[in-house]
Amino acid sequence: MFEKIFARMEELQNPKKLVEAIKIIAEEADKLVPVDTGSLKNSQEITENSIRYTADYAIYVHEDLQASHPHGEAKFLEKAWRNKRSDFMKKFVD
Repeated sequence: MFEKIFARMEELQNPKKLVEAIKIIAEEADKLVPVDTGSLKNSQEITENSIRYTADYAIYVHEDLQASHPHGEAKFLEKAWRNKRSDFMKKFVD
């Protein structure tokens, strides 16, 4: 599988293709991010090579495994990656 990915690395140079793949992870993260007021969820930004949450407290919510959330959970970005990484990789493999 990785040989095919490396053989098609030029596609990674295509920002549009990479953003499409990143959106797969971003959409999953959006389902998992804790929501209280919606500020954290609404702070999601997608660039041509990353997903980030710009709320000042995003890192604390992401890393606090002891916190209880009525909706969402800690490690929402990591879990989104684990849940959707195969779909992400398929964007670059025939």
